[in-house]
Amino acid sequence: MRERIKTALLFFLIIFAIYLSSKLWIDFSSERKVGIEAKEKEKVELKDYISAETAIVNFSKDKHTVLDNPGEQGLFQSFKGFFSDVFTKNDYRVSLIGEDEYEKAIESSRSVVFTFIDKFPLRLIARTFNIMEKNNFINDDSNLKEVAILLYSGSAMFKTDASIYKITELKTSLSLPNSIVNNLELKPNLTYYYNASTILGEKSPLYIPYQDEYASYIFDKYTVAHDFDILDRDNARSFAQRFFNKEFKYLKELEEKDFSKIYSYDSEVIKLKYDGSIEYFDPLKKIYKERNLLKSIEAAIAFLQDYIDEEQPLKLSKIEEITSEDSLGYRISFDYYLDGLKLNYEKDSDHYASVDVFMDEVRFASVNKASFNKDSAEAFYTKNILELIDKNAILFHTGTDDNPLKSIDKISIVYLVMKDEDEAITPKIRIDTKKGYFIFDAKTFRLIKERDYELEQS
Repeated sequence: MRERIKTALLFFLIIFAIYLSSKLWIDFSSERKVGIEAKEKEKVELKDYISAETAIVNFSKDKHTVLDNPGEQGLFQSFKGFFSDVFTKNDYRVSLIGEDEYEKAIESSRSVVFTFIDKFPLRLIARTFNIMEKNNFINDDSNLKEVAILLYSGSAMFKTDASIYKITELKTSLSLPNSIVNNLELKPNLTYYYNASTILGEKSPLYIPYQDEYASYIFDKYTVAHDFDILDRDNARSFAQRFFNKEFKYLKELEEKDFSKIYSYDSEVIKLKYDGSIEYFDPLKKIYKERNLLKSIEAAIAFLQDYIDEEQPLKLSKIEEITSEDSLGYRISFDYYLDGLKLNYEKDSDHYASVDVFMDEVRFASVNKASFNKDSAEAFYTKNILELIDKNAILFHTGTDDNPLKSIDKISIVYLVMKDEDEAITPKIRIDTKKGYFIFDAKTFRLIKERDYELEQS
């Protein structure tokens, strides 16, 4: 932790030195305006970047699957008509219900349950699908946690961090979502999940991938490729010129001991790192005394599209409120998905990209810029995942007498980019708890990565 702080401090000292020196030699009458907002950009399509965190598809009481990127499969978007009717019609009923009624309705029905990231405003769904609200559906500024849609009846339930609202008598069509769910159920090699309540004997939100000594799923292997090579000076300079949209003679260049390159123009600085990632910094031009989440999300996406040339739509994965001196802003993080599986990193990085935005001004960004090439398909064999949990129970326990399953928030299959990038990108098992997460090899159950948020903050 101490070494990471030293590295970050050194980077910002270098940036600050470049920023001060730029005042002496840059022509401020240049046609390039300062700030991300100055660059011409197309209208950001939020629906390409915003989706539910997961979709729990309940085919029947004992038959489920979990999609970690329901936007990629088109399932979340298939409910656009449903959400449009919710936000524009007035001829349906809304009632408050309790947790028991909510869970019983899901258990007894063919349904889709969307879960959302923390601090996800309810009305962001309307903005995502460009729906102009015409009613006062849920006069509540609470954040959205889940939306459960019963596919046969058309009833739905919206769970916020304050209440649960049930919608009935809504005249809407669910033919497209039903078709997608039906096709999903027929899909070969689909990963099925079972609810932990069958083991615990009590209600549980945890779903476990169905795996035993005979279970196997077919996933592609991938290799990683970067958009620049810091060992090739001309290649790195070419990337910097594209980023700033300037000839190299207008840029300033520094090289670090690990061959990382730092380029600056005016007050803006980018660092092309030895591991292929990019860091960007530009001091704020004014003080922001309020936040605007929608504007900040759009600015973050525009930055990735226009400056980083990110062609693959990423997925909004985390929203954090931040401050910088006297300014209020957001850190907007995005994840990359391969074949519906989240991309993780063995190195000290939790997301593909994170952007610090104050209103619509980008101050800092970190991007694990890369492209991924299919290598070959392979069988993903696993033992019984309960064996993994039992052998590592001490990692998950919060109480001496509790079943470790009670301490686990989520179990998922993910892709992992290793520090040694010559090693193929293959599926691993990730287990999330309230205090951090663990990533294991799917075949040997070897612990590869551990993050303990409580320890890091101490």
